Amino acid sequence: MLGIIVFLNLIVQVSALSAKIGNGRMVLHASTGETVNRYILVINDNTVPVTINISVSANSSVNVELKEKSFELQPAENKKVYFTIKAKEPGSTETKINVAQRRIVCFIYA
Repeated sequence: MLGIIVFLNLIVQVSALSAKIGNGRMVLHASTGETVNRYILVINDNTVPVTINISVSANSSVNVELKEKSFELQPAENKKVYFTIKAKEPGSTETKINVAQRRIVCFIYA
């Protein structure tokens, strides 16, 4: 059985904004070859749209697949970001799913 600890990092690229994630840590248990499906809840509690980028930091003992890697959230919108983790080897490992946000800036010239 492989014990997988998933850390969800929220990386804010603009200091005045902060999106939220529903749960900052997950502990998953999977047997070798087993696939586990989960999601991260990403919440935009700002008054402006934000672009969310998701990436993975994992070692070779697990395979992590993200269903989406980038999307836009409107003000007060939230989204479930689904991911799949497959244990390839027995043992324990730590995997990080990084959630970064970027403010959308629009310039209007008249």
